[in-house]
Amino acid sequence: MMAVRNLICGLVVGAAWGQAFNDFEDPPHRYWETPPRDVATRLHERMARGDVRLPAGDPLVFLKAYLRELKVPESSQLLVFSKTALQRQLVHASNPRAIYFNEDVSVAYVPGGKIEVAAVDPVLGGIFYIFDPPGAEAGLPEFERPARCLGCHAGSATSFLPGLMTHSVLAQDDGQVLGEAPSHFSGHEAPVSDRWGGWVVTGETGGLTHLGNRIARLRPDQRLTVPFGDPAARMTAEHFLSGARSEVAALLVFDHTVGAVNRLMEANYRLRTALATTAPGDPDAAPLTGSALEVAREQADRLTRYLLFAEEAALPASGLSVDNAFAAAYRAGTGTDADGRSLKDLSLEGRIFQFRCSPMVDSEAFRGLPRAFRTLVWQHLNEALQDDPVSAAGTHLPPEERAAIRSILRATQPEFAGLESNRQDPVKVSGSPPGK
Repeated sequence: MMAVRNLICGLVVGAAWGQAFNDFEDPPHRYWETPPRDVATRLHERMARGDVRLPAGDPLVFLKAYLRELKVPESSQLLVFSKTALQRQLVHASNPRAIYFNEDVSVAYVPGGKIEVAAVDPVLGGIFYIFDPPGAEAGLPEFERPARCLGCHAGSATSFLPGLMTHSVLAQDDGQVLGEAPSHFSGHEAPVSDRWGGWVVTGETGGLTHLGNRIARLRPDQRLTVPFGDPAARMTAEHFLSGARSEVAALLVFDHTVGAVNRLMEANYRLRTALATTAPGDPDAAPLTGSALEVAREQADRLTRYLLFAEEAALPASGLSVDNAFAAAYRAGTGTDADGRSLKDLSLEGRIFQFRCSPMVDSEAFRGLPRAFRTLVWQHLNEALQDDPVSAAGTHLPPEERAAIRSILRATQPEFAGLESNRQDPVKVSGSPPGK
């Protein structure tokens, strides 16, 4: 793999999870040879054709329009002041990097710098771009897709596959990193007490212990941290679309989203590799047999537990503040059941979501899974969500919550609705896994 993997780069950087699996450049994946079809690439193609014209001149005006085209809410803004990304020379406590996100793409901007994009291709995983906001006299931005981003975004943090990362560090005022958090793994399972070192955290946290809003100090015999202070007093709020806001609700949703993307991506890569051996050809049309079926069952079980928040780190029962602007923008356009319930309804009382089934089942990463495997995941979810669960993955959910999730999925996910109505095993199986 590339020597540049040792560089600190990328949109967000993080700690390792999962087993290394580093063949993404090789058949059947061919990361660099396969044209990406992520939301950012599609937008750039529309811009190149002249179908979309975004305002030039003011970077924030362009950024606002760019996010709007990607359906990324401005209220999803997160602020990172550690030097843990590609433009680290510009980042410090008074000039943090702003990140905006949805389930399919993350966009970062450093005031005075470039725009960075980490989009999720439904087959290839993370696709990374960096470009200058167009000046008043500039035409179309030059969208660079740098291989050096994979130095971190396809390293040990993502099982050596193109993915997304979060990172928690001890950072000084100037953004320099003095050390790592005690332990930190991507996703909602990470102890909250180890998260967000080097990040700004705003909103009411209900006494939640975390590493955000702390500045590291180096002493001869120890490293210590001091309070960050009022974010609005440290930085120029006008340099960011949402001022000095980096809301705890958005941070929690982002952590979950990153963890889901990486698990979906790894399942997709592992299954395609197995299918290339057992059923060469189009993985979307291939049956699950032999070793591919064994891989599929293992990955489906792992995904089901994550999608149903089986190991979610607990939040204070008293509740955290829910930023109304973010909550409304995050939920906008989401499908609901007859009672108006959606998978994007936030709780923040003991847990992130009101109904603990991941909204990522409606993401491009989920829809990009091979068809037979995607159906197998739906089957696992269905079994875990019954009144008398067949699978232990749903036993932590009370019966009324399982019933609500089934209702939402029936109303919003045709594949789930079809599976539940047919009550049949939809997975094409011709043979058993080795050793069975």
